[in-house]
Amino acid sequence: EGWTAPALSGRSPAPLAWTQQDLVDFMRTGYSANHGVAAGPMAPVIEEGLSRLPHADLQAIAVYLRSYHPEAAAQAAAATLNAQAERQVEPLSSQGARLFSGACMACHAQEKGAQMAGVRPSLALNTNLFAEAPDNAIRVVLDGIQRPANAELGYMPGFRHNLNDAQIAILLNYLRQHYAGQAPWPDLAAQVGRLRAETEQK
Repeated sequence: EGWTAPALSGRSPAPLAWTQQDLVDFMRTGYSANHGVAAGPMAPVIEEGLSRLPHADLQAIAVYLRSYHPEAAAQAAAATLNAQAERQVEPLSSQGARLFSGACMACHAQEKGAQMAGVRPSLALNTNLFAEAPDNAIRVVLDGIQRPANAELGYMPGFRHNLNDAQIAILLNYLRQHYAGQAPWPDLAAQVGRLRAETEQK
């Protein structure tokens, strides 16, 4: 459906390896604190399928998926990655930082401000910001998450009608650089425009 499904093997771009408990949590609720929220076509897979399986079945699936992971060396804790990302966030001297402050910070900045309804996904741990292709990140910013895997996760608004292609590109490359520590995606505004047109409601 036009979304990228990141690998769940050792080739995953995620900054933290998926543990067995991460996988079980994600399949049961649509959310893992170490990886983020299910979006796009994955949300109904969880809502209508995986979340209804017995716990023993989810454990078995998680054990199977973990078998594709090489034994990894000790990795940084999620709290450490979040703290590093928060220290790297720029003051409001750049357009990207200002867009983030106005559109995203209330729900995504870790340990800042009142807890909003639902979960507070960490951008420093979001696989989409580490991915080679920006498509999933663009889709989430354009249309938000209107149908979460379960209502307790909360909803994310879309910014299709609030931000233009250039602004979304600036915002996403700001997040990619300052939260994921990755090089900017090239020609991002053009890719935003392409996906905006492809996903426009007719």
